[in-house]
Order: sequence, then C-alpha cells, then structure tokens
Amino acid sequence: MITILITDTHFGVKQNSITWLNSQIRFIDEQLIPFIKLEDDKIRLVHLGDVFDSRSTISTLVATKVVEKFRELSLLVDEFIIVGGNHDYYSPNSDQVDTLNLLLGSINGIKLVTKEPYIIESDAFVPWYCWLDQEETQRLVDKYNIKNVFTHADIVTSKFEVKGVDIYSGHIHIPYIKGCIKNLGSCYALNFTDSNTIRGFYVIRDKNLQFIENTQSIKFYRFYNEDVFGDLFYLNQNDYIEIYVSQSNLSKENYVVRISELTKLYKNIWVIPQATINESSNVTFDGYDMEAIAKDLIPESLKEKFNMVLNKINQNI
Repeated sequence: MITILITDTHFGVKQNSITWLNSQIRFIDEQLIPFIKLEDDKIRLVHLGDVFDSRSTISTLVATKVVEKFRELSLLVDEFIIVGGNHDYYSPNSDQVDTLNLLLGSINGIKLVTKEPYIIESDAFVPWYCWLDQEETQRLVDKYNIKNVFTHADIVTSKFEVKGVDIYSGHIHIPYIKGCIKNLGSCYALNFTDSNTIRGFYVIRDKNLQFIENTQSIKFYRFYNEDVFGDLFYLNQNDYIEIYVSQSNLSKENYVVRISELTKLYKNIWVIPQATINESSNVTFDGYDMEAIAKDLIPESLKEKFNMVLNKINQNI
C-alpha cells in the first residue's frame, strides 16, 4: 500500500473566493485524481489537517463542493483518513465542535480523527489537541511501538521529537523536511510568503517520500528589475505577481513598455517602486523616518490590510 499525503487545503480561503475554490478543485480534478487512477497499488489517502480555512464562516457552495469532491476521493482509495487541524475546530481551546464531523461525517469511506489518536499497526494519527499533550503522545509511541506519526502540529519550531519515529505534519505552510521531521507544507501557495516556490503533495512508497509538484493551482511570484524581461510563459491569468523595480529603471523606455505588456496580460499584478541606494556613497539613514518611508512604498491595494495588521500588532504590545 502507498500513502498519499495532502495537507492545509484551507477550503474557503480568501473570504470564500470562488476563483480560489475553482483553483483548489482543479488541483484535485486534474492532478490528484488522475494520479490515484493510474496507481496499481492499494492507496491510503491522508489529509493532515486544516481542510477548511475559517472556523465559523464556510459558504454553502464551498461546503457542498468539498463534500462532493471528498466523497469522490473516498470511492477511489482503499483508506481515506483526515486528521483534525487547528482551523478545523470552532474553538481555539476545545475539540468539542469541528467542521470535519459536521460536514464530512456522513461520508462512509472517510475516517475522521478529531477527538483521540487513531492507531493502524505501527502508524499513529494524532489530531491537533491530542498532540498538544506531548507526554501522552510519547507514551502512545512507546506503548504501540509506533514508527510513523501523522499529525497537524508545529514540529518545526517546537523542541518535541521522538527518536526513531518519522513525524509527518502540516500546520506550517512552508515545507521543511530534515531527518525524521517532515513538515510537508500546504499543497498549494496561499500568499506572497510562498512566492517563487513549488508546492504539491507527497507519496510514501516503500518507505521513501516522493514529492509531486502541483502544476494546477494559483501561484505567487515576485520579480525584481531585469527579471521582468525573462520568459514568463509559465504564468497563468489568476496568478499573483509583484514586480519590484528601482526608481531609476521605472523611467526607462524598455521597462515602461515591458511593464505595460505584463499589466495587460495579468489582472493580479502590482508594480512596486524601490528606492535606489548607492552603497559607495556611505549613505546613512540618520534623520529619516523609516516607518513613513516604508508606508509610502505599500501599494494602495494593500494599505488597508497593512493597517489592520499594524493595529493588531500595536494592541498586543
């Protein structure tokens, strides 16, 4: 049996955006399902948590599409296991109410792991709140001679580690795989933190971890100055693009023409001017209001979001 791992799908992201929902469903329809259908081996499909994005506001359309698609997946695989992630619970402090049981509980072919660990032979599936009790997780590993732990937890920055056990997780969207720590990250890019990076899903086959690139979903890109003259044929209409160009280059004809071409081709594109600093002139920033300078460089379309984040930071200081 092979194990296919996906994580952090965050259905309903971007305020239940239909464009994003279509992108997410396309990944399943055009890539995940064809991959499954081509396999001769038995398949265990594991979702490592955060199926949905919001704890409380999932649109009926998003819910309906996800239920339909997960029911279809359950009929194509031999086992389908979903581990509860922090976004799948209504309360940040309790596992009593979760969207997984509410929306997916009626699908016979899916095993939902939301309340307590689930053991299959030497594999343990540990939901979000159970992992928080790390001593209990260690006892579980020792008692059942566990070799693989599938969970939704911060295994990157936390110091908790079980020797001799491979730990697969999501939660942190940036992939980090080192030794027994295998944080897989989201199966697609979700914001500009993921720009210029590859996302996808993973397959465990004969104890080897294989990565399969997601070629279907929306991506994020950042380009700097002469990067814009490269061959950008791989960009799609719904991709998000930031172009950082120095003030001096913005006035050059070749940049003006090229940026004009790109802004006509792609709807989600921002051109961000960069201040030019001559390092040899020993320029210092004494006397400059760096916060004001930084705010001036934020595109108008992002200022409202910036101010919201800034207010939250100030409230927590």
